[in-house]
Amino acid sequence: MGPIDFEPRAGSASLAGEVDRARDKPPPTPGTQLRGQLKGKPYGEQLAMLSPGSGPSETAPRSPAKKTGFGAFDPKGQLSTVHPLLRAKVKVLEQNAHAAGLDVFIIEGYRSFETQNKLYAKGRTAPGSIVTKAKGGGSWHNFGIAVDVVFHGRSPYGEEHDWKALGKAGEAAGLEWGGNWKGMLDRPHFQIPEMKLAHLQAWYREGGLPNVWKNLGGTVQAKEGGAEEAEAAPHEENTDKSKATL
Repeated sequence: MGPIDFEPRAGSASLAGEVDRARDKPPPTPGTQLRGQLKGKPYGEQLAMLSPGSGPSETAPRSPAKKTGFGAFDPKGQLSTVHPLLRAKVKVLEQNAHAAGLDVFIIEGYRSFETQNKLYAKGRTAPGSIVTKAKGGGSWHNFGIAVDVVFHGRSPYGEEHDWKALGKAGEAAGLEWGGNWKGMLDRPHFQIPEMKLAHLQAWYREGGLPNVWKNLGGTVQAKEGGAEEAEAAPHEENTDKSKATL
């Protein structure tokens, strides 16, 4: 084997020079690249290459739009069926919940005695599971001083939701939260605090729902969407069978 020749071969110097010049040359801008691709192309092909979605893009890709805002808080007009005092407090609950990032809505407000009795029959004299311990007249909903609030989405009553944060939002608004009750947990439930059912029932016997609201400091007026209107056309009941409700 002969000696290894380390001398540069003919043309190697010029090749090295080309490499150096290519390395020092700044890269072409996107616009230069696009013009190079368009050069010599038929007009129709140039238009196709310049149309949105084809050819190289000279702008940065847009970030996907982020979801902002919340779903409707009262999609079925339930607030119009409850006592004005409760209505005002629930509106504060809404503000507190949204401030905490909770996407919630009112699923039920006033509930008629008839609807309450139908709920009570479930799991007893009617098919289904037991969902309430209260007969007609035994729920705060029957007097328009309670609402049920749940979460938007596929599982309004799901365990994955932050119920404690929702409870705090209601309590900060001056409401009693069913999630603090002993013996029967009712996390969607919020009501005017320190109200005794015995007083509500006595007022009702004396003059019906208008008398109850009169003693609470409000007037039932059907033209304003009050509870008399709701009695004539009750809203949908809470059909979630896994949660007890008052």
